[in-house]
Amino acid sequence: MAFLLKSLARKMQKRFTRFVLNQTIGQFLHEKLAMDQIDFNALDGTFRLSHLQLGAKAVNEFLADQPFRVVSGSIEEITGKVPYANVLSEGCDIAIRGVSIIIEPVSEAEAAAAAAA
Repeated sequence: MAFLLKSLARKMQKRFTRFVLNQTIGQFLHEKLAMDQIDFNALDGTFRLSHLQLGAKAVNEFLADQPFRVVSGSIEEITGKVPYANVLSEGCDIAIRGVSIIIEPVSEAEAAAAAAA
């Protein structure tokens, strides 16, 4: 019975984590995070996100003043540790591995139109 409760609690934590991540970084992803893309351990604050496809539209809106635009991109893995005990006074450790981004230049006319908007 205890194993069943632990398993259920872990699934609930993972679903909650997926919800929070989709609300915060989901706008920068091509698709919402799936459960199999998330590995999360609430006890030690570690997480792993894998096989992410970037959402070019949101990334380009974030980088609006740049002389290039993102065509597509992917991230193989993001790992990190959140210090829950001291989350307000300590930083988070995050590592990103396997980044691939395809960009193209923005024409001068497009840059001028974006600056005027």
